[in-house]
Amino acid sequence: MFDHKDTLRVPTWQLQLHNSKKWHLCNVSQDEYMGKAGETDAFHPNYHLHPEYQYASCQQGVINSGDLIYYPEGGLICCVVYS
Repeated sequence: MFDHKDTLRVPTWQLQLHNSKKWHLCNVSQDEYMGKAGETDAFHPNYHLHPEYQYASCQQGVINSGDLIYYPEGGLICCVVYS
């Protein structure tokens, strides 16, 4: 799965209704390290092709059924179904 910016121009809340989802979230302040949307697999980055990616300060975590996640406007996100 590749990182991208949501087209929603507002902060977002996501409710996980079923199963689990692994998230990768980066604040807009990390844009200089991220490259173009879709260039890098956020969960398995190729640092040889995109060495700047290793300097990004991002967060990863898993949310489960019933969990709620918030991310601010403009940040990069990436998520995959985990279970």
